[in-house]
Amino acid sequence: MPIKPFRSRLAEIRDHVYALDLGLALDASAELAAGSGDDNLQLQFNAISSNYELILDYLKRGTIDAQRTQLYERSARQIMDFTDRLQLHQMARDTTSPLSIRQRVWQESVDSHSRQLEEVMAQLLAHHQLEHRLPDQHREVEPSGSLRRDEILGRLFNLCWLSPVLDDELAEGLQRLLQDGAIPEEEQALLASSLNLGLLISFSSVRIRLQLELLRHSSPMVRARALTGVIQTIHHYHRRFRFYPELAVVLRTMLVEVVRKEEMEIILLQMIRSQDTDAITKRLREEIIPEMIRITPRITEHLDSEEFSIEDFGSEENPDWQEFFGDSPELMDKIQQLNEMQMDGSDVFMSAFAMLKQFPFFQEVHHWFLPFTGRHPAVQQELHALSGRLDAPRLLEGLSSSSMLCNSDKYSFLLNLGNLPDQQLAIIDRFFSAEMEMMREVQDEEQLLDDLSRFRSEARMYIQDLFRFHRLHPMRSSLPDLFRAFLSLHHTSVLGPYLRESGLMRTMAEFHFTRGHYEQASGLFAELAAAGDTSYEVFEKAGFAFQKIGHFEMALSYYRKAELYDTNRQWLLRKMAYCLRQLGRPGDAVPLYREAIRDGGEEERLMMQLANTLLEAGKFNEALNQYLGIELKYPSNTRILRPMAWCLLNTGKADKAAGYLESLGMEQWTRHDRLNLGHCRWILGDAAQ
Repeated sequence: MPIKPFRSRLAEIRDHVYALDLGLALDASAELAAGSGDDNLQLQFNAISSNYELILDYLKRGTIDAQRTQLYERSARQIMDFTDRLQLHQMARDTTSPLSIRQRVWQESVDSHSRQLEEVMAQLLAHHQLEHRLPDQHREVEPSGSLRRDEILGRLFNLCWLSPVLDDELAEGLQRLLQDGAIPEEEQALLASSLNLGLLISFSSVRIRLQLELLRHSSPMVRARALTGVIQTIHHYHRRFRFYPELAVVLRTMLVEVVRKEEMEIILLQMIRSQDTDAITKRLREEIIPEMIRITPRITEHLDSEEFSIEDFGSEENPDWQEFFGDSPELMDKIQQLNEMQMDGSDVFMSAFAMLKQFPFFQEVHHWFLPFTGRHPAVQQELHALSGRLDAPRLLEGLSSSSMLCNSDKYSFLLNLGNLPDQQLAIIDRFFSAEMEMMREVQDEEQLLDDLSRFRSEARMYIQDLFRFHRLHPMRSSLPDLFRAFLSLHHTSVLGPYLRESGLMRTMAEFHFTRGHYEQASGLFAELAAAGDTSYEVFEKAGFAFQKIGHFEMALSYYRKAELYDTNRQWLLRKMAYCLRQLGRPGDAVPLYREAIRDGGEEERLMMQLANTLLEAGKFNEALNQYLGIELKYPSNTRILRPMAWCLLNTGKADKAAGYLESLGMEQWTRHDRLNLGHCRWILGDAAQ
């Protein structure tokens, strides 16, 4: 069966299981098992089917048993595990998917070297334990040693994420590596990433338990990756955990008792920020980069000046820099907005580094997730090649300490430097050194090296690394892209209660709201209200979010609830009136505008909205009187001319209507103005005109 129909069929089976329609799930599974051509899969299916038949027979006899539900759920779990085996079998047969090809090549290698891989795990542990005990001057610094270590890490990474099943022996070995204090944290973080990636291929309770153990790790780098993986696992498999109650209990316990609320908030908000990355990239590509390219020659000329100082660019009083943007007045504002978004944690470098993931370095999957380290052989080789052209140690220090670039972008940046001419390298060197100096000052002021702040930096870098992998890697189409789906964790049985009780659900709702994610915000605020949060702010923001996505009836209902608080009434009256107009009920909106005018004075905008609403309601005389009031009070308002003409025409005053239309001036006439004026002339008996 081709891969797409197979995936569709597999999803159908799982939906049947989630609905507890196990008979339908088995019928569909029988077809796939028979089509697999694998005797072992057929035997496994027969065993599952026989067990299910026994349960049905047990129920038909009317036997009452307290364990009946558990037996039924065990059958459901067996079917779900069987679908995983079917999926892995299909992947092994697929010759088109990059992931399937990579997994098959790796599997062929492992079949003949599995014992060697286990020995390599022990060698890595022994090597680092020895290195940890040696003085600095006796540690391995030769490139061959670094290359060997990177090769071992790559093989371990592949073992963790490509292996269909992690048996107890391998799991125990991985746990030793992940807990041993002699192993550098960046290597443990890399292995944590491999567990996360493996769970995107198939469900594995062994991998999940290893993830959970890492939530206790002392390193913020490792914890950030582990918690990100746990959250993505819950999101991806949330319907499945009902069939693994023991695992679900352990998960909930760890999240409540081990994970800090502040760390959970950091991960959740950073994942929400990632939803804006595509829009930011599009804006950069279409609005900002073309303008920057246009003024680049002038900037480069100024950078080459001996009088140039990096501080000049940040000076608000510097007319030399401001003149560059003189014919692009909006460009500076856009750059400033992006700078603020970057400081807030948004990913503004995706477009800049997307084309720099073509280096051979990134052909190895583990390099996409490798924390940046000066010990890596690719870094050492590049720095050696750059020595004499720029200050390599300062560059390495700056890259290592920076949290503005994610890890894979740091590698891209460094690997690309060798392709640049000396002139550009000099500019980069000057800019980079000054930027690093300013960053160190900020870090000193804000104490960014404390545990929670470091966790925040590591989480941001890792999630941005993940985003690049899911957008740019050739295998991206073979894996579920969790960044394209709404992070609806509040709907999960595992995490939902915790998010509500801890207040993080409200935090997520507010964050979505501030970033203009109104569809997500509306649902979250609505659930908060349904759960008993009856604060004015929840009702008000729920109403506004529903209004922004065009659900005006829902918006109106929440505005009505907020109205009971008698707070910010002017704003509410306008919003409710607007929703009523959008629902085709202008007559109901009229009293609200009148009340708003009465409470807030005859503001021009309100008077105009009332007049337009009366016009929509077909109350032409009342609308005309309102427009006349606006004309008297605001004689320069020309927006009233067309609607006044229409009111006059509909009240039989064609001559006055024609006068208002003519006052617009022929150059301002639209097609409708000409039609209305012609109609006026026809009524007045002036058929020729």
